Amino acid sequence: MITIGCATSVAPKDLQQAQLQGGSEQPTSEQTSRPLRVLSFGFAVTVTVALVLTIWYLRVRFVSAGEVLRPSAAPSAAASSAH
Repeated sequence: MITIGCATSVAPKDLQQAQLQGGSEQPTSEQTSRPLRVLSFGFAVTVTVALVLTIWYLRVRFVSAGEVLRPSAAPSAAASSAH
């Protein structure tokens, strides 16, 4: 199969030269890593706040519930109140 003059062939030389001369600059690694660091830091803060709020909520729920019923005591209490 001959592909000379095909539309999918390599880009023209003037386009390649324009890209080499700085026509489309690539961002440096420092420029691309900054948004990633900000995003990672924001995610870490969000997860930390969510864990703190969850622990606080569960602690309040357990304290307000008082004593936890033992599994063996729960059915006898329900049976005595039914009679």
